[in-house]
Amino acid sequence: MRAAAVAGALVLLGAACGGVGADRDGAAWAPAPDAAVAPVELVELAPAKRAHCARSRLLRPLCPRLVPRVRAPYLSHLARDVADDGPMHVFDLSRGATGADPAGNRPPRSAHAGLVAGDTERIAPWREPWQARAERLRDGVVARERREPVSFGIVRLGAREGLLLLAPPYPRGGYLADHLVFVWKERDGRRAISLHAWEPAEEAWATLRGIALSTDALRR
Repeated sequence: MRAAAVAGALVLLGAACGGVGADRDGAAWAPAPDAAVAPVELVELAPAKRAHCARSRLLRPLCPRLVPRVRAPYLSHLARDVADDGPMHVFDLSRGATGADPAGNRPPRSAHAGLVAGDTERIAPWREPWQARAERLRDGVVARERREPVSFGIVRLGAREGLLLLAPPYPRGGYLADHLVFVWKERDGRRAISLHAWEPAEEAWATLRGIALSTDALRR
């Protein structure tokens, strides 16, 4: 299955939805988002869903223990794309329909999280902004008009340093439309954990942070 087919399958399942410096690779740094902001209520992910995620060897360390509380059980989908340039695995968790109103996408009304391993840029029709100028993540950024990914720079999340970004809205954003995405580099490719964002954006970031820190990959 090619990357477009992987993304298409997920869409059909309802999943679509300060000072700056640079590191050695030219990636921008910006002040970290406020870690004092509380997330929405997080609950244990059902064991069956964690087991579904863990079927992928690449994604197993990314499988979260905590997810936003929603009003019904999560739906899940695992897609594995084996291409000439290496594998890409995607695990999708969703419940409820995300819409154009950023404030209306706040859990428990809906939630959509994605895990990606491999060549993470194959999941979206845009390039990850590793070398773009970064800005500080503030409330209001999800609601403003955007055509390209917004970089919040390199941040440390648990045991990893990676790029934090906000994907463009649908259709430009593709599978990750309006997602906050934390992506980092491993020796065998990149890894990404994403969450469909809402306003207030700082609360959405705090929630993504809580999900990510419940994974084996980011726990210290």
